[in-house]
Amino acid sequence: MKAKLTLSIDRKRLNTLRTLSRIRRRSISALVEEYADEAAKKERKPEPLFSEKWADVFQKMGRSLTLEECEADDKLGAELRKTQAYADLKAASKRKRKA
Repeated sequence: MKAKLTLSIDRKRLNTLRTLSRIRRRSISALVEEYADEAAKKERKPEPLFSEKWADVFQKMGRSLTLEECEADDKLGAELRKTQAYADLKAASKRKRKA
């Protein structure tokens, strides 16, 4: 069910919306609905961290990260130390030392 909404925006944005509306052949209401849907999707599903993406890349390559790679004194090492994969490696290393 549709509901009416009154928006107050500056003229420049209104002109931009009107232009987009003409180009896309959609109403301004439809554009606002699309924007709201996209914003809601981004809010629900946050973008994975750069470091998490790299951990996934290593797993897809068929090899796992090593503790040495994660603890390297470089930018990649710093990013990898933010991952769950690093936390798991470090915990496994501690368990191994205790055994």
